[in-house]
Amino acid sequence: MRTRSRMRRGGMLLEVLLALGLFVATGGLVLSVLGDCTRAIARAEQLAAAVDAARSVLAEFEAGLRPMGDLAAGDLGELAPPWQDLRVEVRGRRSDQPALVLAEARVFARAAPDDSAPLFVLRQLMSARRDDLEAIEAELDATEATGDRAEFERESPDSDLFPQSDEDEGPREDDEERRR
Repeated sequence: MRTRSRMRRGGMLLEVLLALGLFVATGGLVLSVLGDCTRAIARAEQLAAAVDAARSVLAEFEAGLRPMGDLAAGDLGELAPPWQDLRVEVRGRRSDQPALVLAEARVFARAAPDDSAPLFVLRQLMSARRDDLEAIEAELDATEATGDRAEFERESPDSDLFPQSDEDEGPREDDEERRR
């Protein structure tokens, strides 16, 4: 009889140890998933802030709060809260379309090294006055020696961003009449 009772106690001890092992493994898995979720949420919040910063900066150019000539400036410096942890670089150049500027805002984490990939890149066509276009071209010509302009043109060719058919070669006569 004593051996049966010891066997039962031994079997019960084995069941408890097995249940405890499963509980610990499940807890570790749940904590791992929670950690991954927390990092994904932080990344999503950072990406949302980067999108907001890029859109806001380009909206400032469109609204005339920043001079269009600054599109060749590169780094815009400090941003106001809530984007103080981000760095925005802007570039612009004359588009193939009349009176339009192709603007690009690249958003980086402020703590990231200079050669890191951007968190977000926004390219947008914006309308510009003739003097704005001339200011952008003058700024770009002045900074062409640094190689920034060539890099911009190489990374974002018009054919990839704004495909055109063979029929769209230059402005049409009726377009010119509408602009007058």
